[in-house]
Amino acid sequence: MKQYILVLLLSSFFLTSMSQESEVVEAIEYKMVVKLDIRTETFKADTGWGYNIFLDGQQYIHQDIIPSVPEHYGFKSEEDAAKTAQFVANKIRRNIIPPSVTPQELDSLGVYEMKEK
Repeated sequence: MKQYILVLLLSSFFLTSMSQESEVVEAIEYKMVVKLDIRTETFKADTGWGYNIFLDGQQYIHQDIIPSVPEHYGFKSEEDAAKTAQFVANKIRRNIIPPSVTPQELDSLGVYEMKEK
């Protein structure tokens, strides 16, 4: 009888945990399917160019300096700011949150030249 109760308890625990895992997977799948209205814009900043990213009309990112680099200045051109904004927007579309940008990625975009050590 004790074995029967133990098996019953373990089975119910297993089924409950499976149900919770399924809900998490469904939530993740749903989140990946959601389409957001993502809009980018560039602006002239104090030290160069920057960009804003809007999600469904709400400002999500305001970037007035080149992100993730030790120097604190804006992009050299509006084109560089726009290129980076599109790169970050694509990360958001692929559900990469936070959509951080590394110096290596900026270098590969041609908007920042990494210093050789």
